[in-house]
Amino acid sequence: MRAAVRLTVAVFAAVPALIGAQQPTTAPPTPGQSVSIITRVIRASMRGIVITETEKTGLKAVQENYRPQFQAVATEMKPIRQALRDARQKHDTVASRAARKALHEKRRAGVVVLQATLREMATKLTPEHQTQFAANLVRVRVLIRRWAAGGAPI
Repeated sequence: MRAAVRLTVAVFAAVPALIGAQQPTTAPPTPGQSVSIITRVIRASMRGIVITETEKTGLKAVQENYRPQFQAVATEMKPIRQALRDARQKHDTVASRAARKALHEKRRAGVVVLQATLREMATKLTPEHQTQFAANLVRVRVLIRRWAAGGAPI
C-alpha cells in the first residue's frame, strides 16, 4: 500500500514537469504583463502553419510595417484607460461612460489596423498556408469582435 501511495505522489509531482517540457520554448510574458491581444490574434491566425524562411521574412516585413500604427493606437488608448480608471475610483458614472465610449472608438481603430495586417499577412503566405490561415481567421474574427466590443478576448 505504501508503495502505491509513493508512486501516486511521484506521478503527481512529475506531471507538471512533463507538461512544461511539452510547451513551446517561446519566452513567457513577465509576471504582471500579459500577452497583447494583437499577439494573441496573430498567433491564433497562424495556428497549424509551419512557415518557411521566405514567408518568415515577408511576415516580419508586415510586422515592421504595421508596428508604428499599433503603437500609436496603444499610446492613444493609455490616457483614456487612466481616465476610465480614475472615473471608476471616483464613482463618476458620466465620466466613466464617456471614457468607455472613447476607449471603444480607439479599439475600433485598432481593429481596422489589425484587419489590414491580417490581410497583408495572408498575401505573404503560400497558397497551401493561405487556406489554413483563412480557416483560422474564422475563429480569430470572434476574438477580434469580442475585444472590439470591450469584452475579454478569450
